[in-house]
Amino acid sequence: MGAVNNMSRQFYTYLHCKPNMMPFYVGKGFGKRAYNLVRRRNPHHQHIVKKYGAQNILVFVFPCDSEIQALADEIQHIAQLRRDGFELCNQTNGGDGVSNPTPAIREKIGRGQRGKKRAQEHCKRLSQSRKDQKFPPEYSERMSAAMHKRYSDPNERKRTSEATKAALQRPEIKSRKSEASKAMWACTDYRIKKVEELRSSNPKGENCSWAKITNSDVVAIRCERESGIPLVALSKKYGVSIASISGIANRRTWKSVP
Repeated sequence: MGAVNNMSRQFYTYLHCKPNMMPFYVGKGFGKRAYNLVRRRNPHHQHIVKKYGAQNILVFVFPCDSEIQALADEIQHIAQLRRDGFELCNQTNGGDGVSNPTPAIREKIGRGQRGKKRAQEHCKRLSQSRKDQKFPPEYSERMSAAMHKRYSDPNERKRTSEATKAALQRPEIKSRKSEASKAMWACTDYRIKKVEELRSSNPKGENCSWAKITNSDVVAIRCERESGIPLVALSKKYGVSIASISGIANRRTWKSVP
């Protein structure tokens, strides 16, 4: 077997070996997945990497024509190595694919993660690493398009809503979210930023969902008020309060209408 330094987006299967060339993990992926020995690895894999050191782990990559072939090759490699007596830290027989795990795999992963609490030091490290993190515009646009597509499905929206409501029923989660929200709004820079965002996205005039009158009504109110029609009469005519009529006539409100 020869090591292939293929960093393209072509799908492949890969093999992780100990320094003595003893294989201990088979996977499939693309890009830099094979060379990432830390993120999204099961505890058994992490222990082996920690024992020998990430710099001493040997990585062998085998390019494939498609993801389907990569999944099939992964199954074949795992089966062959296990038949040959190698102890692998793969938790399945392969072919599951992180991009499309089976319901059984989803449930197994979920059971392993539920109830786990990250250490305070670990949370601080994550927070520090994500501070001032900036993504390129194309990444943000791609993520936004993916989220819009995902939540255009009514079933997905319903499932997410139910999961959020269920999570907020747990006192510890509700309290944690409340404290986090208070901490964010206590920051002056954050408040200014959010207010500016709301102002920039806030619709003007008759485009507001709560508007009771139109732009043409505003023009008419100003003209009629200038002609001497009382505020009370205008209030009854247009179905809004006297204070609203006064604000429109004196141009304190509806400033977007010339």
